[in-house]
Amino acid sequence: MTRKGWLLFIAISVIWGIPYLFIKIAVRELDPAVVVFARAAIATAVLLPLAASRKMLRPLHRQWLTLLFFSLIHMIGSFLLIGYGEQYVSSSLTSLLLAANPLLVALLAVGFEKRERINGPRLLGLLIGMLGLVVLLGFDVGGNGQQWLGVAFLLLAALGYAISTLLLNRPPLVELPRIGVATAECAITTIVLLPLAVSRLPSRIPDLDVLSSLLVLGLICTALALPTYFARIKQV
Repeated sequence: MTRKGWLLFIAISVIWGIPYLFIKIAVRELDPAVVVFARAAIATAVLLPLAASRKMLRPLHRQWLTLLFFSLIHMIGSFLLIGYGEQYVSSSLTSLLLAANPLLVALLAVGFEKRERINGPRLLGLLIGMLGLVVLLGFDVGGNGQQWLGVAFLLLAALGYAISTLLLNRPPLVELPRIGVATAECAITTIVLLPLAVSRLPSRIPDLDVLSSLLVLGLICTALALPTYFARIKQV
């Protein structure tokens, strides 16, 4: 892996290591649909002028169906599932469960992506990772029914992340501008979730820590994170 690849890997590890705490804070007072809508709307406001000024939106119009499908899986579906999951489990357990994403990518790649297929040391690493996940889940969740519901939501979110990762690494998405794809995904999410978010707005203005969490989620964990994540996949 190149130096740029390592830098992107470290950057996205840090950026996407922090959102689960802020999601947990936000869903204390807001419905997850409102949280995801606000996160996507803030990111759209930041990315849209940037993508437009660099003429990164023009190549996207022919792939709008693919972008819609990708957005439904990667952001709308997975982000909502994470929000609902964090209503039942801790932010630390959330990050642990979503760490199953590489394991799921490896499993899905068996049937869909020859370059990612597992064998030898990779297979051993996959088995160790799966065993570790099962052991840690047993300690953290126990027999709480509501927590297991949260676990199910989060594993489905990890599956959505895995599917979208494979989609990003294949035509036509891999051939499109990274910032353009991120902008389109955030804009689509904002439009799709607008009716649901409006119907679930809180009766009062949220506390400052909730509003601050939305800003962090929108600016850092989405507007900055998505182009970094997409660039990492293309690079590595």
